[in-house]
Amino acid sequence: MIFQDRIDAGTKLYKLLVDFKNKDIEIIGIPRGGVIIADIVSQMLGTEMNIVFTKKIPAPENKEFAIGAIAQDRTLFLDNKIIDELSVNEEYLSDTIEKTYESINLQIEEYNYCFDLNRVKNKTIIIIDDGIATGATVNAIILSLKKYKPKKIIIATPVCSQQTFNALNKIVDKIFSIITPLDMNSVGEYYIKFDQIDDNEITELVKKSSNLIS
Repeated sequence: MIFQDRIDAGTKLYKLLVDFKNKDIEIIGIPRGGVIIADIVSQMLGTEMNIVFTKKIPAPENKEFAIGAIAQDRTLFLDNKIIDELSVNEEYLSDTIEKTYESINLQIEEYNYCFDLNRVKNKTIIIIDDGIATGATVNAIILSLKKYKPKKIIIATPVCSQQTFNALNKIVDKIFSIITPLDMNSVGEYYIKFDQIDDNEITELVKKSSNLIS
């Protein structure tokens, strides 16, 4: 299956989540592409879409390849196996973590938005992304959310690699994925239209949120 775009993917993903309609849940979109899908799903489920900022920690020689990720509360996920395989040194790792965290704070200021993570306590949380390949960013969010004692953590995505699906399934209560390919090179290959998300699009979506910084 190939999705036309994120709107098509969000509409199809909703069908897997219809049992959560009008329930006491928190939907969290992963910036940037996941926010578009989370907004569609949240509207169809009759609830609000939230954002937890997270950014991947890039590998030294390949900025598109994640060796970890960091969330807005500074919760850190590191793929130590990959870090060892790539012989990433401590100085690079430390400097990159700090720079990545600074860029998250800049995003929070830019969007004038910050989700209060304490809101997840005793609630069912649905984390939504537009696709999951290695799972670095979603792992950082899961680690972050678990500190605040949610009732359940659920992941929902249009496409997730089989290997990552199996790994995530061990650390969350449930994972929904429309497609779980055995060999997955990138999320974009499962979309006909997979445009970069403009900051203005995110800004417009968060304007209707109750999490704006006053």
